[in-house]
Amino acid sequence: MFDWGSMFTFRWDRMCAYLSTLPNVRRVWNEGARHKSIRQVTVRERTKELDMEAQRRERRAKIRPDDRKDRSPSKKSRPPRVPSEPFVPSALEGLGDSETQTEALYYLVDHHIRSDSDPPVVLVRDMDDSRHLDWLEALGGYNGIRCRAVDGNLLIVEFPSKGHESASTMFLRGISSSVALAGLDPLLRTDGSALLRKQGARNKQSGEQPDQSFSYRLSRSAMPSLVLEVGWSETMQSLQELTVRYLTAPDRQGICAVVLLKFELVNRGKDPPRSMIAVVARRGLGVTEAVSFGTQECSAVTRDQVTLLHQALVPQSEPFQVTTGTTITVHTTDLLYGAKDNVNDLLADLDLLEGTPLKTAAARVREALSAPNAQWPMPNIVVDLAMIRDAVLESYVDPLTESAE
Repeated sequence: MFDWGSMFTFRWDRMCAYLSTLPNVRRVWNEGARHKSIRQVTVRERTKELDMEAQRRERRAKIRPDDRKDRSPSKKSRPPRVPSEPFVPSALEGLGDSETQTEALYYLVDHHIRSDSDPPVVLVRDMDDSRHLDWLEALGGYNGIRCRAVDGNLLIVEFPSKGHESASTMFLRGISSSVALAGLDPLLRTDGSALLRKQGARNKQSGEQPDQSFSYRLSRSAMPSLVLEVGWSETMQSLQELTVRYLTAPDRQGICAVVLLKFELVNRGKDPPRSMIAVVARRGLGVTEAVSFGTQECSAVTRDQVTLLHQALVPQSEPFQVTTGTTITVHTTDLLYGAKDNVNDLLADLDLLEGTPLKTAAARVREALSAPNAQWPMPNIVVDLAMIRDAVLESYVDPLTESAE
């Protein structure tokens, strides 16, 4: 008797063998196995292509027009290629584990640094969960960049520069030396540019990285009491929005004051800045100081933005006047919020910390207050803006050129 089942099986096998030879069917079958590897190399391959294209443009730009061969126009001549837009991945989907995602982020950052991109730069778009908080921490301090999450996008707002770091370092040095001079160094905690996280946030602006942050060492607040923002390539409008969030957001209650140092760049930062302004804004008071300390007066646009910042913090207020000078004042309450003004009340608070994880820090604070040279309440700190200006200008000096002259 003829076996119809064996014949059907035989014909089915032959049909599958035939279909496997077709390119479209082969591509569909192999897509599942290759899907993960394709997604993992997409960011790197695309970035490499952009780097190679930028290098080709640089080589063509170095060739002088006189050295190029004269070519008569012909039908075969192609129009010049238009540079492609920067590749912006969508939430780094399909990149596997967090380590692989972090490597892809570093690769994108290096590409933008080599390409001399103008901030703000969108690094990742369409983020729909809280992963961007981990990415912000991973990128914190990487190659000197500063990032921020805004409306579901991960942005690079500052690229590394000597002038930016010089301004931030000199402000830190001025605050630390003044506190040490008063004999109260154990009372101050400096957190640098640590990420200020907002728990439970998803795709909105939910993390800031100030250039410097200060607080009372025994403060119960998770937020610093004083933050510094240095605007180098970052716009004054961006600094204005950030300051309003620092001083008005419910999750930023511990921040008492914000100091802004804005530098108006010349020739995209290739030449030393001439206009410099320092702004001090305090919670509930708005802008209290705005001092122009550069080699020339700040622009009218910057003055108007200072007024807009003051009116955003104190509605229906009068326009704020920018003055010219070389100093700003940082109050003790701005720097050491939470520490009692009366020394006896402060010592009583230290007694309550016995038996807690802060007992060692409390013992150091008690020892500093009992020292003969301790000054409590600590005097207000006068920050020398001229030192900051000189440090920024010196960052543009080439030591080799100076020594040769």
